[in-house]
Amino acid sequence: MNFNIDIHCHPSTKPFMSSMVDAEKKTVFEQYNHHIESGVMELLKKQLAKLSEVHLGTQSNFDSLFRGGHRVVVASITPMERGFLVAGDMKNIKPKALSLIAKAFVFDLGSWPGTIKPILINGLMGFSTKNVEYVRNASGLSNYFKDGLLPEYNYLKSFHNKVSPQEKYTLKLVNSFKEIEEGMLTDGGKTLYVILSIEGAHALKNIAPVTTEIKANQGRVYTPDELNEVEDGPGIKANITAMKKWKYVPLFVTVMHHFWNGMGGHARSLNKLVGEVLNQSEGINQPLTALGRPVIRDLLSTTNGPRILIDIKHMSVASRREFYRMLDTEMQFAGQTIPIICSHTGVAADTDSMDTLEQVNDKAEEENTHNYFHKARINLCGDDVRRISKSGGLIGIQLDEKRIAGAGFTQKYFRGGFTDIALRNICSELIMSNVFMMVRAVHSPEVWNVFSIGSDYDGLINHLDPFPGSELIQVLREEIEFYLNNLHDVVEPGTGNIIFSVAEMKTLMMGFTAKQITEKIFSSNVMAFLKKNFNR
Repeated sequence: MNFNIDIHCHPSTKPFMSSMVDAEKKTVFEQYNHHIESGVMELLKKQLAKLSEVHLGTQSNFDSLFRGGHRVVVASITPMERGFLVAGDMKNIKPKALSLIAKAFVFDLGSWPGTIKPILINGLMGFSTKNVEYVRNASGLSNYFKDGLLPEYNYLKSFHNKVSPQEKYTLKLVNSFKEIEEGMLTDGGKTLYVILSIEGAHALKNIAPVTTEIKANQGRVYTPDELNEVEDGPGIKANITAMKKWKYVPLFVTVMHHFWNGMGGHARSLNKLVGEVLNQSEGINQPLTALGRPVIRDLLSTTNGPRILIDIKHMSVASRREFYRMLDTEMQFAGQTIPIICSHTGVAADTDSMDTLEQVNDKAEEENTHNYFHKARINLCGDDVRRISKSGGLIGIQLDEKRIAGAGFTQKYFRGGFTDIALRNICSELIMSNVFMMVRAVHSPEVWNVFSIGSDYDGLINHLDPFPGSELIQVLREEIEFYLNNLHDVVEPGTGNIIFSVAEMKTLMMGFTAKQITEKIFSSNVMAFLKKNFNR
C-alpha cells in the first residue's frame, strides 16, 4: 500500500484552541507557527523551544499530513485538562536560575495564585490566551463534555467534505472501513479519510475540577474506600450513550491522560522542565476505580451503540493489569476477543513482566546514561505486548524522543552534533529497535501485524530532530526500509554491549522483507485492523 496512516495525532487541537472564544479563526488545513502574544515571550521563543524541547508550530495539520503521503488519519480530540494550568512546587525547578524565570514567566502570583500564566501555555501549545483563560475560569469551562469535547467535535466535523485551499484534496470524516475502501477506488488519491478518537476519559465528565481543588490534591494517594467512591457516574454513562449516537463515533478512547480523572491511576508522562513546572502526583500509579470500571464496560458494550475500543496509553501499570483482568474474567466479555490498543508508545527496554515494570523508578531512569530505550512505566513491557498481539490489537510507535529513546541514546546522538542525514538513519535504528524488542517479547510472526505509527504530533512532544512533522513521514518510511536492508549491530551507549546483533534482527524479521515490514508499519496493518474492527 503506497500511502501512510497515523493512528494518533492532534490536527484539530491547536486551531480549535485558537478560535474557540475569540475572533482569530484557524483552519485544520493550514500550517502555522505559534502566534506568541507576549512581546517578551516572542523575544525568548528560541530559549523557550530549547528548554521545553517542544516544536512551536503545527505538526499534523491536514495539509502536512497529505503532503506526507497519508490517506487515513485517526485524529485525537480532547478538552485541555485543567491540571495543565496548575503549578507544581517552584522549589523543585533546577537550576535555581530557572526559578527566577519561572517567577517572571511561568507562575501567576497575582489574581490566580498557584496557576500557570496563560502566556506560557500560549507559547508552548499555540493556544490563544483568551482560550486558555476560558479553560482556567470555572465559569467558562465547567463541563468537560459539553464545554470542551462537543465543541471540538463540532469544529472538526465542520470541515467534513471541505477541499483544502492549498492542496486541493477533500477531507472526509468516516464511520466505517467500507467508506474508506469504496472511496479509495474512485478518489484518485485526493481524499484524506479521518477517523476520530478521544484522548482522556475526563472528556466524558460533566464536571471539571477547579484550580484550587487540583492544587490542594497534589500528592494525594487514594485509599481503597476512596477508590470505591463514584463521582458523576450516571452523567458519564449518559454522555457515552450520547456519544455513541454521534454521526462519527470515535474508534477508541484513551481512558487516562496526564492528570487524575477519578477513573484510575495514570503513569508519569511529563518530563524535564514541563514535568517540573507541573504536578502529576495526584492518584499517580493507582489502580482502576469504581468509576473507571463501568466506564470501560460502557465503552466496550454493544448494547448501547457501537463498541468503542480501549486505548491503554497513559494507564498506570496497576490500571492496565486490572483492565486485562476484566477482559479475562467478566461475563460481559466472555467468549470475545476484544482488540487492545496502545496508540502511541515506546518499549520499556527489555522489561518483560508488569511486576518488574511496576518497580521501575521513572526519574532515576531518565538520568541513566547507559539507557538505549526509555525504560519507564508509561511504556510497554513484554506482558503488555503479548496481550495486545494475542488480542489482534494495535501498537502505535510514538515519534517522541523522550518516549522511545533513553537518556544515554539522547546524549550520544541527539546532542552529539550529527547532521540531519546521519540522524535519519539513527532514528530509523531507534524506531526499529523499539519494534524488535517487542517482537523479541512475543517471538511469533503474528506480532508483526500489530505495529503502526502513532506519532502524537501536536501533542506536546519532543519530536525526533529530522522529523519535526507529518509531512516528512514518507521520508521516514523510506529511511526505515533502507535501514532494514542495511542492518548493523545495535549497541548500548556507555557500555558498548550489543543489544541486537544483525543475525538476531534478521531472525526476528521472520522471513518478512524490509519492504513488507515497512508497509505493515506504515499502512497495511492498520487497514487490516480497520477492515475487521471498524464496521458500523
